[in-house]
Amino acid sequence: MNTQEYAKAYVGNRLNCTDCHLDGGLNPNAASFVGLAAVYPEYRPRSARVNTLADRVNECFERSLNGRALPPDSFKLQAVVAYITWLSRGVPSGATIPWRGLQRIDSRRPLDPGNGKNLFAGKCAFCHGSDGQGTMAAPTVWGPQSYTIAAGSGTGDGRCCLHQVEYAAWLGLEPVGR
Repeated sequence: MNTQEYAKAYVGNRLNCTDCHLDGGLNPNAASFVGLAAVYPEYRPRSARVNTLADRVNECFERSLNGRALPPDSFKLQAVVAYITWLSRGVPSGATIPWRGLQRIDSRRPLDPGNGKNLFAGKCAFCHGSDGQGTMAAPTVWGPQSYTIAAGSGTGDGRCCLHQVEYAAWLGLEPVGR
């Protein structure tokens, strides 16, 4: 989970798995790992093929962590897959998992990025840093060491784990990793 310590050679930014998968992947509102092993193998339109759980973990390394895939036979990859499988115990194969993925932001009014900037300064900067480059308490949220556009959050499709839509609108104006 702490990719900066255990898999740094495979990570291209300053993020860890737990920056998206909060509470060790247990938080149902933040890309939970619970039950995920029960849905794989699964066809993924993004890759246009059936992916295994190990393939999906490597997609995260390549896209969200802006890095490279772990070798298929590596202890690191097998450990992540084993952890997700362990968290999924008791969930039947093929089950529908209602908490899967990221929740959509529902905004029925025009967003105000200016208000989002003020929200970030007042509520988020203490942990994420006023420049969004992260601190020991919270990850980088914009710039080359943050989430990439390929990660799937903040890409304009309404999926994000942010609770404030105006903050998300303002964040969308900031540069993301490559």
